[in-house]
Parts: sequence; structure tokens; C-alpha cells
Amino acid sequence: QALTEAMPKILQEHPSASRSFLVSVVSFFGLLSVMMLSAHFWQSTRMNTILGGLVCSFLFQFSLIALGNVWQMTNGDKRVSWGSVLICLGVTVICAASIHRVCATTSLLFSLAQLFLMNRSSAVLYD
Repeated sequence: QALTEAMPKILQEHPSASRSFLVSVVSFFGLLSVMMLSAHFWQSTRMNTILGGLVCSFLFQFSLIALGNVWQMTNGDKRVSWGSVLICLGVTVICAASIHRVCATTSLLFSLAQLFLMNRSSAVLYD
């Protein structure tokens, strides 16, 4: 309760699920197309490959937001199931594997870290 009172008013208002869905889908496909067009850059050095996994992990975040918004628009529930999380992880790893195998592994690790942080922050905001 004290956390919500300390936040500015603009952060307390949540965007609509349809607008958030649209922004996350456009961000997902925009980031995916940039990653595919610059695949040679991400494959060039070891550090770029690891950073490519970090950038690909944002695909997980965008896909999970989009799927969560679809879930909210259809069921009215704000929480997604673990099956949906696994689907988003699978899509992210497949997209990252099309760039480099190490990108897929690091993307999985970074995505799991993001999942932990999203779970913690949603528990603070919604519980």
C-alpha cells in the first residue's frame, strides 16, 4: 500500500490490455527483425553472442506481455499460467537459436532471470 502511494499518479494508471498487447507485439517483431538482419554482428565475437542472448531475452518479455494481455482480455485474469511461460520461453529460444547456439543458451538464462524479477514485481504490485 505504501509503495503505491509513493508512486507518481501516471505510474498508478495501467494502460489498457489491448494497447499494451499492440505495443508488445510490434516491439517483439521489430526487435526480432533487427536481430535477424544483424545476425552477422551477433555472431562476430563471443561478447556479441552473449549480448545477443541478452537482447533476445527481451523477446521473451515482449511475448509474455502480449500473451498475458490476451489472457486478460479473454479471461479477465491478470495472471498467466506456467504453460504460457513455457511457450514464450520456447519461442524465444528458437528465435535466438536461429542466430547462434550460444545466443539460445544465454537467452534462456537471461529470460529466467527476467521471469524471476517480473514475478517478484507483479507480486508487489498486484498482491
